[in-house]
Amino acid sequence: MGVQLLQNQAGGVRLETTVMRGLRQPVGNFNAGEVVDAEESRGIGFRLLANDASGRFKADAGFVRSTFTNPSSDPQLTDQLDIVKVEPVTRNAWYAEASYDLLKDVRLDAARTLGLSLNFRHERVEPQFGTVGASVTADRLQTQYGFNASIAGATIQYQSSQNEDNLANIPTVLKTQTRNTSLNVNVPLQTVLNVQNNLLPTLTYSFQRTRQVGINRLLA
Repeated sequence: MGVQLLQNQAGGVRLETTVMRGLRQPVGNFNAGEVVDAEESRGIGFRLLANDASGRFKADAGFVRSTFTNPSSDPQLTDQLDIVKVEPVTRNAWYAEASYDLLKDVRLDAARTLGLSLNFRHERVEPQFGTVGASVTADRLQTQYGFNASIAGATIQYQSSQNEDNLANIPTVLKTQTRNTSLNVNVPLQTVLNVQNNLLPTLTYSFQRTRQVGINRLLA
């Protein structure tokens, strides 16, 4: 169900709600020698979409609360043994992202323009979060930001992200923090110089760096 809260040429502000109950039977792939357990989830989600009248600013945020369980009554899994009953777990997940066109189609001359767009995203998925309706990596906190620039046909893309797991800070589980940084530059010389010459190449440059540390190991 969706409700339009504010209307403008770019879409305005819209609120959407989803209610879901899902069941997945314990059926494995025909060529896999495995027995998988059944899964069940019930949840409710909200999504808010927003665009300003100029189309420069865009925002998207969502929140979901899900109760997930995988019943352990399958005799192929229990092998007639007395096992601890799996209790349903209710957890939350949410995200928020936004982008803004700081410079949009700024004219450099009759044929070339300048543009600069900023973006940001933050999401958190609590430990043991699960839902049948989507494939989600639980127990994760992620923050990402960057920019996209275009200068007379040349493009520059920069992204930086930071990920963290073991949000419950369990001492016996490794807690890692990962930092990724990437930069991509593409310069088609014909377009940048505004000349027709097939001998002029397109220059590209790519850089990526990943750094990962065990936080709780350092604190210990």
